[in-house]
Parts: sequence; C-alpha cells; structure tokens
Amino acid sequence: MSHKGWLPNKIVQVFDGNNTYCSRILGYDKNVLYLTAPASPQGRIWPAVGKTLGFSLEKTITPITVLERFLKPFPFLAVDLKGNIPYQEIVAYRPLKIIVVTGPKGGSGKTFLAANLASFLLNKGSKVLLIDGALGQEALHNIYDASQTSHPLNILSYFYNDPTPWELHNLLFDVAQKESDYDFVIIDTASGLSSLALLYSNIADYLLMVTNDTEASKELSLKYALEINKKSWQPEIGLILNNSPLKKDNFTSFLEKFQSNYVPSCYLGEVNHDPAELHCHKAKRLLIETFPSSEGTLGLINVFNEFLDRLDLQDNFTVRK
Repeated sequence: MSHKGWLPNKIVQVFDGNNTYCSRILGYDKNVLYLTAPASPQGRIWPAVGKTLGFSLEKTITPITVLERFLKPFPFLAVDLKGNIPYQEIVAYRPLKIIVVTGPKGGSGKTFLAANLASFLLNKGSKVLLIDGALGQEALHNIYDASQTSHPLNILSYFYNDPTPWELHNLLFDVAQKESDYDFVIIDTASGLSSLALLYSNIADYLLMVTNDTEASKELSLKYALEINKKSWQPEIGLILNNSPLKKDNFTSFLEKFQSNYVPSCYLGEVNHDPAELHCHKAKRLLIETFPSSEGTLGLINVFNEFLDRLDLQDNFTVRK
C-alpha cells in the first residue's frame, strides 16, 4: 500500500513541443489529474482545452489532454491521462518537506511556532527555508530578527498587498524551484479562513494548525479543516494547543469532534503559557534559543519531537521501489 500522498504534491515535467516545464500535482480524482499551470524560469504556458501535452514523473513520457482550465485561486489545469503511469513512478518517494503552519485566527501563535520550529530543525542540522506567506503583513520580520539566531536562517518573503492569480502562481512555482535545496520548507500563513491561508494547503505535505482553548478558535479550526476536506488532496493536520491555560475548557471533546470531521489528523501536544514569550516577542528573539529551559520551550520541544515522529510514521507507509 502506498502512502496517501503517492501522487498529489509531486513535482512533474510537462512537455510542449521542444520545451520542458515544471508543474505540481494538486490532486487526483476520478481519473482526472489537477496540475498547476506549467512554468519554467524562461516563462509559462496556459494551454487551451483539448491541447495534448507530454507528462512525466521521472523518465517515461505519458500523453495528457487538457480538460478544463481554472484561473482562481491560481492558474491550474484539469487533465486526462491517455496512458498509464508506470507503477514505480507512482510510488516513488515524495519527501514530506513542505510544512505549512496556520491558525484559525490572529494571535493563535502560528508565526511564533513557525519561527521556533525553523530554529529547532536548524539545530538538528537540517537545511531550512522559512517563507513568510502572510502576504503583505511581514509577520516573521515583526516577530524576530533572523540575524540574532544561532544559525543563519533563510527567509523568503512575498509582499503582495492584493496578489493576482498569476502572482500566486509565480509564488508556488518559486517554492517548487527552491524545494530541492532544502530538507524542510516552512510556510507561515496568514491567519483565518482567507483564500491566502487556504492557498498553501494545496502544496502542503503536512499542516500544523495552532489553536487556542477558546470557543472562537476551536470553531474556526473546525471550519478550516472542513474547507481542506473539500479538496482531492488532504494532508495530515497536526493540532497544537498554544498558550495553554492551566484549566482547559472541554478541549478533549473538541479534539474528538475535530478528528471525526477530519480523519487525517493528530494532536501533537500543547505549549503552556510562558511570560518569556512576550519578552522574546518584544526583543525580536526566539524563545527556544533565548530561554532554552523555560516551560514554553520545553513544550515546544515536546511538540516538535512528536511532529517529527509523525513524519517518520507517515514515511513508513511509503512504498519504495
């Protein structure tokens, strides 16, 4: 049995005559493949309905025909396969490296968690790219100064105030181009159920959802999961309770409801309220590095280790040939 991400989210090649382009598989449903609009560093194509192209996961080229084109939220195609994809290429290993960090509402702590997760992985020797995906908000740059970390951290920022569909496509293509250079790509998103926040779920290998123990936060978390569940590709969601109060308000029943509504989900743990977090926010420093023994840091480490264990567990379901 192959991993549930056996086909979605893979980077593929698309051929149009003598030119080769890069695309990402967004999903597969009822013999229809959904692909981002093919692009290369030299340009992109927007093939008409009925156009036949070449398609390859690795070596074998298979013909595909464009069935439909979609412009929003970014340009992508629905295509029909005219031939079979070789089994070895179907189950070829797809690294679970694109980690999208999101939250149901502002102030949940997603940017705080994304920045500290990047530092945690860097300290383990991983190559990490941290992307500020909250377009126009400069959230990562407002929370800390990357030059003050113990490891140089590559941050990629996109400052679009009102991005067009093609600007979003350029962003996704840029991520695809840089993906092979890193062990992990962490994307910090805008908060809430905005189209920008949901955009990155299309390319996520794993979703980290940071929530709080408030009715509003729990309700929006469920709505977010239901929106993701409408897609043909559902990555696992790892739930994290941030700024956890000493007395939780019916959080166990929320977890049960969440997991019954969104099956590929797991509770990764909680990060308790820590006054040092506010100090680090004002000083633009990372909690995990500035206060390595604080209660908040210990909670972060436990959550991050549980998260890495989940990635290993998912990898065990991947068939390698």
